[in-house]
Amino acid sequence: MIYTVTLNPAVDLLLYIKDLDPGKTHRAHKEYIFPGGKGINVSRILNRFHIPSTALGFAGGFTGDHLADRLNREGIQTRFIKTAENTRINIKIKNEAETQINGPGPNLSEKQILDFLAAFDNIDENDWVVLSGSKPASLPEDFYQTLVEKLHRKQTPFILDTSGEELRNGILKKPFLIKPNQEELEELFGKKHNTMEDYLHSGRKLLEMGAQNALISLGQEGSLFFADDNIYKARVPKGKAVNSVGSGDSMIGGFLAKYLEKKDLLESFRYGNMAGAATAFTEDLASCEEILSFKKDITIEKIK
Repeated sequence: MIYTVTLNPAVDLLLYIKDLDPGKTHRAHKEYIFPGGKGINVSRILNRFHIPSTALGFAGGFTGDHLADRLNREGIQTRFIKTAENTRINIKIKNEAETQINGPGPNLSEKQILDFLAAFDNIDENDWVVLSGSKPASLPEDFYQTLVEKLHRKQTPFILDTSGEELRNGILKKPFLIKPNQEELEELFGKKHNTMEDYLHSGRKLLEMGAQNALISLGQEGSLFFADDNIYKARVPKGKAVNSVGSGDSMIGGFLAKYLEKKDLLESFRYGNMAGAATAFTEDLASCEEILSFKKDITIEKIK
């Protein structure tokens, strides 16, 4: 079974307005409501390829009920620990730019945390786990590390998509794949990345630190993939992106979907870029048909 972990899921409210003038009343001319959270996005992309997964996390209140119901109606199994407080709402306001206002997430009790860990302990070496996104402030600082260590002890393959110290510590436990973007990479190594050589040096360093494979997403500049001594660069179609939120999560979903089918890293890299590019040009996460339509538009070259 594939498990995706979203410790601080959300209901995403996307509002389109003509102009954003602080202090004034605005009327949106278009709105969408989507399930939110990085791990949840991965589950939804896997579902596009008819690959079942179980979404783990915390959810509660009317927003938590809506989230679980929406995912269940899409055919995605959920195993959320019930919280007393509402699942957060993340507001995304779109006009010429995008403004995001993210809720803080619930205050979790000790019992809720222990219940989650008990469910997590049922995962074994035959499963796959995707750990991604932020965590509520009420979780212990080292909670990600606790989860990663449990997976490492059981030799459960896992994908890690987070940032900062959680990424730094998690790499040491040999994740199958990590997917930092430019900002996360610069935060991890404490320096700006201005040249291709900067990215190549950091990508190699990620493998030296413990990652089995590393996918560095570069937005409209495509992405880099590091596997053993091989380095590949993918080029993606350029254009005005519609969806800046789920593209990276779609990359992970597309990569994992193809890897589980073929066990071919390079083809998985291609499908990850297809999924990421397709989602960038859609309001919600891309459909399977939209993802497959990008196959001819992704070019991959071996750098080293």
